[in-house]
Amino acid sequence: MSSIIEKITLYDFFGYLIPGSLFTSLLCFRGIQEFGNSIAEELSEYKSELLLLFFLWAFLFGLLLSEAARIIADFIERRWLTNR
Repeated sequence: MSSIIEKITLYDFFGYLIPGSLFTSLLCFRGIQEFGNSIAEELSEYKSELLLLFFLWAFLFGLLLSEAARIIADFIERRWLTNR
């Protein structure tokens, strides 16, 4: 487990966290629009747990977005840029 933590640099951490937090924020705002403010009021007593979950989901979504972008970029490079 320590080897995984040692491989994640600060650049990687913020590189995943910032795009992931934007995506997670969009999902949260969409959820509030869909379900109204009632769910936000019900969850207001769990602020620290929600903050921890937000950062966890933001990091995971950022990691998934990064991998998806890499796969798309590799596909575009193989498909259109190497045939020239």
